[in-house]
Amino acid sequence: MRANYQSHKPEAALQRAHEFISVGKQRDALQSLHDLIKQWSQIYEQIMLKYVELCVNLRNSTLAKDGLYQYKILTQQVAVKSLETVLETFLTLAEQKTLEAQKSSIEKIEEIDDLDVADAPENLLLSFVSGAVPQDRMDRTVLSPWLRFQWDTFRNCLDLLRNNVYVEQIYHHIARQSFAFCLQYQRRNEFRKLSDILHLTQVQKAQQAQTIPAHAIKLTNIESLTLMLETRLCQLDTAINMELWQEAYKSAEDLHNLMQIGKDKDKKIAKPSSYVNYYDKIALVFWKGGNTLFHAASLLQKFNIYKDMKKQFTGEEATDQATRVLLATLSIPDGAENPSILTKHLDIEEQHVANTRILSALLRMPIIPTRNGILKEIARLNIPEIAAPEVFELYKCIENDFDPLHIATNVQGMLLEIEKLGEKLGYSEYSQYSNSIKQTVAAKIVKQISSIYESITLEHLSEIIPFYNRMQLEQFLVDICKQHSVSAHIDHRQNCIYFGPEDAILASELESENGNISEISKIKMQVSSVYSRLQDVYLDIDQSSVKELQEKLARQIKIYLTHKDGDFERILARRKKIEHYKESTEQMKQEKLLQVQMLANKQEEKRRTEEYKKLMEENKENEQRRKLAEQEEIKRRVVAERMQKQKSHPLYEMLVKELGEEAVEKMDLEQFIIEKRNLLDKERKEQQNRMLQQEKKFDYNVRAVHLEEMLVWKELSDERQASAPEIFDQYETRRIDEEIKAREKSLETFQLLTKVKDDAIKFMRSTIQSHAEELKVSKEQWKEKMESVREKVIEKLANERMKKWQVEVERQKRLEEEQRRKEEQPPPQQVRKVEAIPQPRQPLEKPLTQQHQESRPQQRQELRPQQRQDRQEPSPQTQQWRDQGQKPPSQQRGQPNQPPPQQQGQQPQQQQVDGKEPPKAGKYLPPHVPNYQQNQKPEAALQRAYEFISVGKQRDALQNLYDLIKGRRQKQWSQIHEQIMLKYVELCVSLRNSTVAVKSLETVLSALLTLAEKKTLEAQKSSIEKMEEIDDLDVADMPENLLLSVVSGAVPQDRMDRTVLSPWLRFQWDTYRNCLDLLRNNVYVEQIYHHIARQSFAFCLQYQRRNEFRKLSDMLRLHLTQVQKAQQAQTIPAHAIKLTNIDSLTLMLETRLCQLDTAINMELWQEAYKTAE
Repeated sequence: MRANYQSHKPEAALQRAHEFISVGKQRDALQSLHDLIKQWSQIYEQIMLKYVELCVNLRNSTLAKDGLYQYKILTQQVAVKSLETVLETFLTLAEQKTLEAQKSSIEKIEEIDDLDVADAPENLLLSFVSGAVPQDRMDRTVLSPWLRFQWDTFRNCLDLLRNNVYVEQIYHHIARQSFAFCLQYQRRNEFRKLSDILHLTQVQKAQQAQTIPAHAIKLTNIESLTLMLETRLCQLDTAINMELWQEAYKSAEDLHNLMQIGKDKDKKIAKPSSYVNYYDKIALVFWKGGNTLFHAASLLQKFNIYKDMKKQFTGEEATDQATRVLLATLSIPDGAENPSILTKHLDIEEQHVANTRILSALLRMPIIPTRNGILKEIARLNIPEIAAPEVFELYKCIENDFDPLHIATNVQGMLLEIEKLGEKLGYSEYSQYSNSIKQTVAAKIVKQISSIYESITLEHLSEIIPFYNRMQLEQFLVDICKQHSVSAHIDHRQNCIYFGPEDAILASELESENGNISEISKIKMQVSSVYSRLQDVYLDIDQSSVKELQEKLARQIKIYLTHKDGDFERILARRKKIEHYKESTEQMKQEKLLQVQMLANKQEEKRRTEEYKKLMEENKENEQRRKLAEQEEIKRRVVAERMQKQKSHPLYEMLVKELGEEAVEKMDLEQFIIEKRNLLDKERKEQQNRMLQQEKKFDYNVRAVHLEEMLVWKELSDERQASAPEIFDQYETRRIDEEIKAREKSLETFQLLTKVKDDAIKFMRSTIQSHAEELKVSKEQWKEKMESVREKVIEKLANERMKKWQVEVERQKRLEEEQRRKEEQPPPQQVRKVEAIPQPRQPLEKPLTQQHQESRPQQRQELRPQQRQDRQEPSPQTQQWRDQGQKPPSQQRGQPNQPPPQQQGQQPQQQQVDGKEPPKAGKYLPPHVPNYQQNQKPEAALQRAYEFISVGKQRDALQNLYDLIKGRRQKQWSQIHEQIMLKYVELCVSLRNSTVAVKSLETVLSALLTLAEKKTLEAQKSSIEKMEEIDDLDVADMPENLLLSVVSGAVPQDRMDRTVLSPWLRFQWDTYRNCLDLLRNNVYVEQIYHHIARQSFAFCLQYQRRNEFRKLSDMLRLHLTQVQKAQQAQTIPAHAIKLTNIDSLTLMLETRLCQLDTAINMELWQEAYKTAE
């Protein structure tokens, strides 16, 4: 039963609470004290101490929070010390109860998962079903409630005191106590929640509000920032001790932000010792996270602060710090600043760069650190000389010496000495770098060995690198190959390692083209391989040169070994002098700047002090006036609001009925409250009387039910005890019968298997003997097959060498023929009227790629004699027509070689140079000088083009028509211009020349596109190249093909077949692109433009050209943007497309719908979305 007693005096309330406790009614005592806490006086502290004691005994955290909240409101401005005493007492009592529960409980701390989770449902159900909780279950639930109560206590106190400047010190003290609680009981989940609820974010948001409360914490206050820094350092220490590295990293970020705020406000707030502690802790976090690069950078920053903080930074402390920095730097692997393989595959390199920049900002470094940068910085600071001698020797051995065969043994001995030194001096951190340094040294050894040897046995490599066993060594080699540090592969049959990529002949097609090694590395290795083979042949022929080279090498080695140490010491001494001069000069400048800055700071400090005093006085006066005005306004509003609320209360109507409306309205607020209180007391007394009667009835009913229930439980228990022996006997009988049956079945199975054992053995032996002859025949057939394959390979190599020799002979003949032609060329005055075409240079004077591009069509002619004969040599009918001096039979209209009707009476002539016939096809020929006039008529130009085509000079025919078109002398269009353009585009397609301008009407463009598509389809039928292997049509030939064509003298047949389709696809793509760019934003050729655009979409869909479809879509969007910009110009050209024209908009919509269908069919959903937009 709850008491309904209220006392207006604190002494009486406290006395009544003691009376309740003496009779065992602690809940009533707690309720009486809770109702009384409204105004503070000295007696209230004793009341609150008793209040929190009762809350702890009853584990009632809800009432504790409510009471402390009321007490905080009373004391935060007048008695903060009293509030601190009450909170400390509350926390101390909760901690004592938890310790007592831990001593009396058998429960393990690790078994309590989360203190915010209540009891499990099955435990509650067991307690109700069984009627009594077993003793062991009771013991296991002793500690959990007290731990949960203490955690709630800390959390409620922190939430109660947040963002209040009056109780700021209490807040941070309790926060550090909560960290100690998490560390003592290893409460990881609670520590994470505690880190989240620390209210730095709320403080920062409050600073940005328009109106800041008077009690809010201000980040401009130095004391507040200092307390936050100390709390965050304690949080970082706790996270490190609990090995919560992610929380430690978050704490380090908060520390960095607070230091930056303090640095902006006052540079003296963050002491150097705080920075030293910060860098020491964050270095440990980076080391545990496996980030050796930023671990070394943290220690380097710590060393710099030590050096700046102490003027005489020498002795054992300096040696220890320098040793740690040097060891951490040596443990950084090469390429540590580069993104990992997984990062590259997931295409999140930008995220990696952003993360490294954030980490650099945590270390207050302007740029991202690298291994080479840290090594240069420690050399500038003279850290290797300051460090321990053993570590300095290790540094020289790793960074300066090139001795891959012995460096691992030397480093292993030095690391043992360094570990002994750490044990002797008490620095256990030295030994943690051993494994990382060994891994770095092993990677360096493999790199150096790969630059010296082509192959090495695994046993020899294990002797050179004694850090790993056989399995670990192979895993290490696989890892560094994945990181592209070394290119190697292991041959387990030969038990050796080969450096460099595998032979391209033996490699698969995918491995050869899309391997991890870059294309430039492949070319370099191929050239190096050819050079090494030629060098071996040369040395085998000339043995005397080998001896001279060996003697010369021995002399050079002897000279180098003699002067090596002296040169190294001299260079090192010179570097030290330069660094010493730089440091002394820098120190003098710093001292001068410091003196000037100190003088300026004193003057500025004096001025700030005076201004601060004036501002403070003005602020006090303004604050007093503002507070008085606010208090008056608040009183007025409170009275009005309370009266308005009272009218909406249900008791208002009851008072009106009882006293009358006029009497109630005349009452002031105090009289109204007194009347309402009297009415409430009357109602409460009546309600309590009714509750008492109901409680008595309920108690009688429950007591009767319990009496009847006890009889039923007793009968059930007796029945179970009587039937238990019989049930056990039945179970045992059934179990024994089942075991006997299982034993009999096992014996029967064993006897059956024993009977067939001899027959099974005989069957196996007879089967082996019956197939012995077949096995022997199969082995002989395999040997014969291998021998035939070997003979074919030898014959293939012989044919390839013969072809190379023939190509070289033909090249020499071409050079001689070219030289003879130059000597027989007519003087300049004889060809004055002939259009000048520049002669090509000698092939050897040009770059390799240009030689390959110019010789590639001629090499294809040599490999394909039939095609060369079809292109360059006249057919038998044409030759007969020439011999008889007659014209060829007229061809049908539209065929490519048909001359115009008005020129059939003319006789085609073959051009001669100095009276000689043109050389035969199959040799490298310079472009022949055409003999035609500059200002010729279209009919004559077309006839001259047919003459050039008849003698196989298609390039001269194209040049003739191009010059005619470029001249633009014709003012009006005629039928002959269309015939000229049809022949022009036919020559462009035959020669795959898509860079010249296409300027004609719809017939010419349709003919161009039709011919290009026809040639592409023919190339696709005759090519073995796969469409998926052609990545991008805008990318030229690969570098290895260019180099192979120059080295071998001719492109191999299979490589030629693989490059049949690519040029035609590239030409057709260039044709579409050039036509679209030519016809853009022109209303006269608008229909042709959209027709070609739809054809280009069909091309991309037919050949599944995804990259080209994206470029085509971007081009059309760009053209549409240009049309829109043209509408906004001041002067719009007459030929420009107008978006107000319905026909133009209709064509654009149809083209966009075709583009959307193509994107959907090709499953390019992003492009489909852009098109839909």
